[in-house]
Amino acid sequence: MKKTLLYLSITLLLAGLFWACKDTNSGFSPGETDARITGTWRLYERHYPKDSIFFVYSFIKDSVLNKDSVYVPKIDTIRTSRDTSFYTTQRYTGAQAQTLTFDASGTLTGNGTEMTYYAPIKYYSIDKTYPDSLFIKFFINTNRANVPFQQGLEFRQDTLVLKPLCSQPCYSKLLRVR
Repeated sequence: MKKTLLYLSITLLLAGLFWACKDTNSGFSPGETDARITGTWRLYERHYPKDSIFFVYSFIKDSVLNKDSVYVPKIDTIRTSRDTSFYTTQRYTGAQAQTLTFDASGTLTGNGTEMTYYAPIKYYSIDKTYPDSLFIKFFINTNRANVPFQQGLEFRQDTLVLKPLCSQPCYSKLLRVR
């Protein structure tokens, strides 16, 4: 009887925990959207930093006389690193479907291997605070909180240009699919 009561208590406790694990983010509204961005966009060009570090090894050879009167080479290795970061431009064909879909309700979904940067982003809104430029605010949902960050946004006819913050100009150009 005690075991049955214990198992029943554990089952009720677990059921209560599972019930508490519901989506608490369903009431979040990202704010104002823009009809110009709503729809699906395909990535066709990206200019981004490619980080790398180049290691230089220097070998200093010297001979040392050991206790048996034999010269033994002594090698010292010096390792220095040099930052060889550079910016690269990559173009994508239609066969490589890399898309972002901006919903009218403010949700964002990304598809494709090059869109993993946008995977943790669930919501977006357009910031029209500055009259001469547009910004898009992305919201990352983490620990039941929506953390915003901003990127530049530009429309060029049927092209959407997202401009993340970089030390040099970098961008992602997307074409409207639908």
